[in-house]
This record gives sequence, C-alpha cells and structure tokens, in this order.
Amino acid sequence: MTSILEARRYIRYQLAQLSSSNEHHHFEDICRDFARLRICANILPATGPVSGGGDQGRDFETYKTYLKMTSIADSTFLGLAEDKKIVFACSLNKKINQKIKDDLKIIFKDNYQISTVYYFCETDLKVSNRHELQKIAKEDYKAELEIFDGKALAEELTRTETFWIAQAYLHVPSDMFPKFLDSSSTYTEYKERWSSNLYLPQTYSDFYQIQYGIRQSTFNSNERSDLLLWIEKMELFLNNSNHTIYRRAIYEIAVASLRGLNNLTSQKNRIEVYFSEIEKLTKIEELEDAICLIIYCTGAFYSNNFISEEINLITWRDKLTQRVDLLLKNSISKDNHSYNASLFKLRGQLSFLVFLKSNSTESLLEDMFIWWNKAINQAKKAPLFPLESFSTLINTLVKYANHSSNYNKLIKKVDALLSKRSGMKVVAEQCRDRANHLFNAGKYIST
Repeated sequence: MTSILEARRYIRYQLAQLSSSNEHHHFEDICRDFARLRICANILPATGPVSGGGDQGRDFETYKTYLKMTSIADSTFLGLAEDKKIVFACSLNKKINQKIKDDLKIIFKDNYQISTVYYFCETDLKVSNRHELQKIAKEDYKAELEIFDGKALAEELTRTETFWIAQAYLHVPSDMFPKFLDSSSTYTEYKERWSSNLYLPQTYSDFYQIQYGIRQSTFNSNERSDLLLWIEKMELFLNNSNHTIYRRAIYEIAVASLRGLNNLTSQKNRIEVYFSEIEKLTKIEELEDAICLIIYCTGAFYSNNFISEEINLITWRDKLTQRVDLLLKNSISKDNHSYNASLFKLRGQLSFLVFLKSNSTESLLEDMFIWWNKAINQAKKAPLFPLESFSTLINTLVKYANHSSNYNKLIKKVDALLSKRSGMKVVAEQCRDRANHLFNAGKYIST
C-alpha cells in the first residue's frame, strides 16, 4: 500500500493524461460518478429522457431540451436535489477562465432558473480567479458556482468512498492502493455488507470495497481470520465480463494468497492465465501490475511458497521485457514524455530480474540505474510524472548502491527535479530516508 499523498499525486498525473490524450468522455464519466456520490444522487444526462419529477421535472425537461441544442451538450449533465436545479459542466480546456465564463452564458441563457453550477476542470485554478468567477455567477446569474479543478478532484478521489472511480477510469495500478486512516470503521462496514450473500458484486464500486477488505485482511493480522471470506468474494469477479476487473481480481487473490496465507501455489493456474496475455498489454498500470506480480512470484518461488518451474518465471520475465522494449521503440520518437518515463522505469525493474540467470547483483543494479537515468531524463519534460514515488523506490536501494556512480548520478537528478517541483522540504525528507536506510543496514559512513 502507498500513502494518500502519493496516490493523490498519481491521480493528478493521470487526470492530466486525459487532457493530452483528448479523452473528454472519460473525464465526463469521472465527474458524473463523483457528482452522483458526493453532490446529488438524481443525476440526469443532458441528452436522453428525464425521469419524472412533477412540475419541476417538466421544467427541467424543457431545460434539458435546450441544453441538447447547445455547444456544451456533451459536456454537461443535470441534477435535481429537493427544490434545487443543478447543472454540472466539465472541461479539459486549458484556457479555463474564459471557458467557464462562456459556458455560464450558455447555461443561463433565456433566464432558466438554475440554483447552482458545479464546474469540473482538469486545469488548476488560482484562488483569485475562482473568486472572480463565483462573483460573476452570483451577480450576473443569481446562482452559486462551485469549481473542482484537477488538484481538488485528485484530493476528492483519494477518499474512501470515491477511490473506486479513480481505479475505474484513471488506470490506477493495484500497488497504488492507499492505506486509509479510517480503516477500522470502513472495514467493519464493508465486512457487514459482504458477509451477507444478498449481494452479487458486479461494479467497480463493489470491486473496490472487496479489494479494500482483502487488502486490510492480508496486511493486518487483527483481520487475518477474514481473509478466506474476502478471497471467496473476490473470486466472484473471475466471471466478470469486464476484462480489466477480471485481471485485477487474479492479481488481488494471488497477493492475498501469498502475503496472507504463504501459499501462492494454489493460484498457479490463474497466474499462468494472467501472464499468457502479456503481448496485449499497453497501459502503464497493466504493466506495473504484471511486473509486481512476477516479483511476488519470484520471491515466493525461492522461498518455496510457489511450486512452479523456473523456466516459467524466466519466460514471463522475457516476454514482459520484450513487450516494454517494443512499446518504447514505438513511443520514444513521440513527445509522450510521461509514458516514456514510466516505460523506462519499468524496464529498469525488469532488468534487475535477470538474477534468475545468476548474474551478479552489482551488474544488475548498474543496468537498472542506467534505465532509470533515462527515465528521469524523460520525467524532466513530464511535470506530473509521480516523481516522489519514484524517489522513494530509488531510496530503498541505497544500502546496496551508494557507492555506484550511476546511482549517485540518478539521485542528484531526482533531488534537483524534486526541489523544483515539490520544494526543498521534500528533498530533505528523501535525504533523511536514504540516511535511515543506510543506518539500518549498519552503514554509518558512505563508501
């Protein structure tokens, strides 16, 4: 599990990728599901039928028909909350100040009585600009305006009840699942729900709740006795038509079986199916999950918790390496610096798995640091690359590599970039963590 802050940064990074990939419809899906959970349950699309709501519903149907004919029809949806009429609008436009002003003119044309507008945008908005826009809405249209920019939305999507939205639409890797502070009450609530056989899990929201339970039970000895219950519930997703959920279910069951039950052999057949699809993987989160799982499998193999053939591990490793190499070959000439940086990071992790062929650890580390130096060079051009998480990963190897010139070169690059993006306080914390790793390893003087 990672921290809330790291998960928040990654989600913010993924939101920015929606803009660069022109995935407006995904952004609208995120905003609509979030609004339904946190703002108004009665969400209506701007196109399509409106549910009954008395005179208020008929009035709103007229307004919906009006919106359908405007230029923002595909960027809006509606809400009916008690006696209030709400409009939700979303945009990936970078010139967001003027975009919001223009959209407000359309929303309030012909004096339609709208009480509140909730506006979602990926671009971060200055407080002064936010207040200016809210003043315009209040004075010109007699309505409230609430704005969720990329930073605010990323923060909201790391909350317990909304994190599944990030998983469903933003390709958050399984290893990015955060450790929530309110785990006790949330765990009890989810356990009570899923201990019953009244519910058949189907949606991403259901998957998230069961994932939450299986993670808590796996890594918390106080809840370990519930692990078989959660594995049984997660197995229900193995029949799910959503292939992404199906693969994630295999991953969660495998990790729980190993870390909670010390037995990965029971999942051998499912793991073989999981790795049979390596040639189809293209997304970073899919590759990250696959690499995490092969690392788990390798450790389990050498500790006799995974009875398999070593050739299987080597084959899976080689196919993953070939896949990442191919994706890099096809992507490196393009300006997709975030994607390239992530691929170089993963390629470095894979290079360290060559220890299966009995190479020396030192030479493998050097190879990994060469790949990671390439990753940080790409990250310099990718402002939202999850740099702090990358730095934390690099820190764990300092006790093995503080004498390596490639490692020290990498650290200097990462610290310099972190100081620009996150400030010297974060750099100081990373330096402290590296010192703690060295101290705990009994290396009190750098060599």
